Amino acid sequence: PPLPQVQLVGVKRGDVPVMIRAQGTVTARRQLDLAADVAGRVEWIAPEFVSGMRVAQGTLLARLDPIDYRVVLADARVALASAEMALADATALKRRAAMNEADARVQAARERIRQAEQDLAHTEIRAPFNALVDTRLAELGQYLAPGMGIARLLGTDLAEVRLPVSAADA
Repeated sequence: PPLPQVQLVGVKRGDVPVMIRAQGTVTARRQLDLAADVAGRVEWIAPEFVSGMRVAQGTLLARLDPIDYRVVLADARVALASAEMALADATALKRRAAMNEADARVQAARERIRQAEQDLAHTEIRAPFNALVDTRLAELGQYLAPGMGIARLLGTDLAEVRLPVSAADA
């Protein structure tokens, strides 16, 4: 019987590019509906705070009118000074009950100062991460209440791509 003809082919190990055509959706891994922490009128908006623009983490996006929060902070500092003076008087007179009450007032005044400083800091609205401004909701002169939406931010550091792949391509 005739013998079959055989041809030898050398095989080399390597990467083989695979081409798959597909359409899908790119979504940001981090999405945030940015909201106001404190109430106030929007007195300034950054030029780059517009839909479609990229902003870096920590970028100042908008500023609320801080005057009310500065007044509260000043009042809290006055209350602390008064409480410290009352504590010093009670200590000098060695009145135990008055000392305890004055000490409690000093602690409360310090906490009010801490809260007032935090509220004042929240009048500056900053980007919490590198983002793309998807939608800006706040406008110059608008009054914002706590929890009111300012913008929708989409993180730019990580994205997820979803592609449907057919069984034949898989």
